[in-house]
Amino acid sequence: MVTGMKKLLLIVALLFITLLPVVADKPIVTVIPFKALGVSKNDAPGLTLLFETALQNTGAFTMIEQTEADNILKAQEYSLGDCVDEVCAVEIGRLLSADQIVIGTVGKVADLYYMTVKIIDVQTGRNLIAKKEQDESLSTLVRKLDSVALLLAGEEGDGPESNKIVHLNYANGDSYEGEFKDNKRNGQGTFYSKTGDVYTGKWADGKPIGGSLVRPDGSEEWVTDWWD
Repeated sequence: MVTGMKKLLLIVALLFITLLPVVADKPIVTVIPFKALGVSKNDAPGLTLLFETALQNTGAFTMIEQTEADNILKAQEYSLGDCVDEVCAVEIGRLLSADQIVIGTVGKVADLYYMTVKIIDVQTGRNLIAKKEQDESLSTLVRKLDSVALLLAGEEGDGPESNKIVHLNYANGDSYEGEFKDNKRNGQGTFYSKTGDVYTGKWADGKPIGGSLVRPDGSEEWVTDWWD
C-alpha cells in the first residue's frame, strides 16, 4: 500500500511535471543511466551525467534531470537504475510525462572503447535517432559527448547564425555527420570516406581545418587540410 508520504511525493512530482517550463518545440527529455559493458561500473554514471549536461547545453530540450526523475519515480516505487531495456525506458518516460527518453551503453571490446546512444519517442516507442562513437581511450570518448548531444538535438542553439546538424549520404558512397552552415560542412563533424578513411574534427567552408584522420589500416594522424 502506498503510504501517506509516498502519496505526498507523488503529488509533488506531478506538480513538478506540470510546472516544467513550456518551450515551443522543446521536448521534455530524461536520460536513463548508461549501461556498462566491459568497463568499470563507476564510469557509466559519470558519463551519463556528463551527457545529460551536454544535452542541456544544446538548448534543444527541456530536461528532467536524473535527481529529479529519481524523486518522482520513488513515489511510484520505480528507479532509473532498474531500467535495463527499451521497453522499461519507455515506461519510465511515461511515468515522468516525458516526450523522449535517452538510453545508452558504454563499453569496451578488445582495446577499443565505444558508446552508443539512442533517443526514443515515448508515445510511439520508436527510435528517433541513434549514434555510436568509438575511440582507443575513454578520455577521448568523453570529449565527443558534446558533438553526440548536438547530433541528437538536431541543431546548435536558437539563433539564425547557428550551425545545423545534418546526416548526409553522398552519391559516391561518402557520408558526413555534423555541423552544416551555408550549404557546406562548417563546425564540428565526422566524414566517412568510401575509401575507409574517417576524419573527425573541425570544418570551415567545406574543408577540414584540424582533426583526427583514421585510415582503414587503423593508423591515425592529425590533418589540417584535405587528404588524398
